[in-house]
Parts: sequence; C-alpha cells; structure tokens
Amino acid sequence: MKSPRLADSEDHITRLATEETNVRLFPAKSVVVVVRSGILSRTLPVAIVDVPATMNQDMKGVSPCGAVDTGYLAYYLRSRELDILRRCSKGGTTVASIEVNRLLTYEISFAPLAEQRRIVAKIEELFAELDAAVVELKRVQANLKRYRASLLKAAVTGELTAEWRAKQRKLEPATVLLERILADRRVKWETDQLAKFAAAGKEPPKNWQAKYAEPSKPDTSKLPPLPAAWCWAS
Repeated sequence: MKSPRLADSEDHITRLATEETNVRLFPAKSVVVVVRSGILSRTLPVAIVDVPATMNQDMKGVSPCGAVDTGYLAYYLRSRELDILRRCSKGGTTVASIEVNRLLTYEISFAPLAEQRRIVAKIEELFAELDAAVVELKRVQANLKRYRASLLKAAVTGELTAEWRAKQRKLEPATVLLERILADRRVKWETDQLAKFAAAGKEPPKNWQAKYAEPSKPDTSKLPPLPAAWCWAS
C-alpha cells in the first residue's frame, strides 16, 4: 500500500487455495482501502490493484460497477481523506480503525462516465508533470549542493577574492588584524574579571592578569598555503 497502483506483493497465494478455502479473490482493478492500522491516525492509504488479489482483515476492497471509473473512485477517496477519517474512524480502539459500515455508506459525487475518465486522464497528466518537476528539482538541488560546496571552498582558499586582491594597492595583512582581535579579546577578558571582583567586593589579587589564557596557535605544518596577506588562526 505504498504505491497508488499495485501489481504484485511480497506474499502470493495459489489458485487451489482460493478454490478450496474461504479466501476471497478480488477481481483486478479493485480499489483497496486500509481499514485497520496505526497509519490511519494520519493518512488513509488507497490503491488500485491491477491484478486479481486477496487481502487480510486490515483491508477492504471495492470493485466499482460499470458506471464508476476505478481511477475516479480511488482519486475521489484520496481527495476526501481527512473527511473520511473524521467521519468513519472508530473510537476507543487500541489500533486506529475505520468503521466499515460507515465507509460503505459514505456518499460520493460522480460525473458521467466519459467525464470521469477525462478527469482521471487530466489528473494523471498533471501528476506526471509534477513527478517530472520533482525529479528536475532534485537534480537542481544536487547541483546547488555541489555549487555551494565549491563556492565555500573558493571563499576560504582566497580564490573567490583573488581578482579583488589583485586590484588593491595596500592591504592590511591578516596578521595585523589578528593581533588587534587578540588584543581586544584580552581587554574584554580583563574587563569581565574586574567586574567580577567588584561584584564580589574584592580587590584583584596580585598578578591576576597572568591567568589569561592566550589562544593556542594552529599547527600549520600540514595546512595548505594561503594567499598573500592571509594567515591561519585557531
């Protein structure tokens, strides 16, 4: 029941079994609905079975009369999923279930047979276009993911700004910027420490600044070369 149309299953039954037991064989092109499963708490699985089949007690099948197109009935039931679950669900059961008698009396609206078939044909045409669009979207998403990775790589290796750097006559080396950042970091640490001492009503102890931990320098022996004016930092 993971597909809107079914032509096979994991388990099979022999013709002899259908003749010598009370197992009922549903004709091909039946519409099957799950009536007992935890999945009914969020969705109503509906499918068309394209081959003769049997089913267990957790499912019910309907073989439409000649005035109702099988595809139209299946699409209609799917379109009314939430309403069917609201009106036909059993209460007080340990496993989510559909009250079969309520489902059998659920009213549907249907057009003349030729129009039903035109509706089904149009739905399937639009669904095919949608499926194709989803495939294309996934392809584009995969390309975007690769492009994003390439863009980030170009950014952190300097390739992205190589042309800009070539036009600059004076650029502050990153080592100078790093020194300024580290100095600001130390000033902030000292300010925070003094605020803590003041809040506790204590005088700063002797050599308290010595407790400041300088950031460790990165090991660049195995790192790739950087553009001019860049530097590594931890």
